Amino acid sequence: MSQKSIAFTEWAKKLPQLFKDEKKIRIIIAVGLLGILLILLSEMVPWGKQTEQNETNETITISSEVYTRSLENKLAGLIGRINGAGNTSVAITLEQGVEYVYAREEKKTVDQTEQIDSDRQNKTERKDSYEYSYITVEGEDGREEVLIQTEKQPEILGVVVVCEGGGNAAVREQIINAATTLFSIPSSRVFVTEGKG
Repeated sequence: MSQKSIAFTEWAKKLPQLFKDEKKIRIIIAVGLLGILLILLSEMVPWGKQTEQNETNETITISSEVYTRSLENKLAGLIGRINGAGNTSVAITLEQGVEYVYAREEKKTVDQTEQIDSDRQNKTERKDSYEYSYITVEGEDGREEVLIQTEKQPEILGVVVVCEGGGNAAVREQIINAATTLFSIPSSRVFVTEGKG
């Protein structure tokens, strides 16, 4: 007999003795029920998945807000240097968040058939078909991610400038020119008004 089978036989003999005492049985049952309860709880609560999704959404939202704030600060700093503008506040609205263009491969298939008709003339038929697939790379966490080719910044829908010198026509025109030149937007998207000092 091997050592494993001897050890198992001895353990099997001791097992009935464990269940003789009622107190030990209650402890074993309680531990078993606690284990089952923990397993059920771990299935019901989406610990890792929920956290990961929230972090991704927060990152996108924060980066969009940071981008908008940086544009506002840039324009406010520029307007603050215009003679007569004074204390300035800027608000910018964007069309949507950052848009990503993903890198992809193109596979072209050419199907060409030649036929000879009754007049002994060659007739060539050509059919081109294209198949696209996205290029993936290994991300920091080891999972495959689609490769980003370019990142398009969102379009500016409108700019509102409130400044002390906004009531002066010459200052207002300089501010509108600065905003339209900086962001390449039409003057109809820029509103300048006078604010309190």
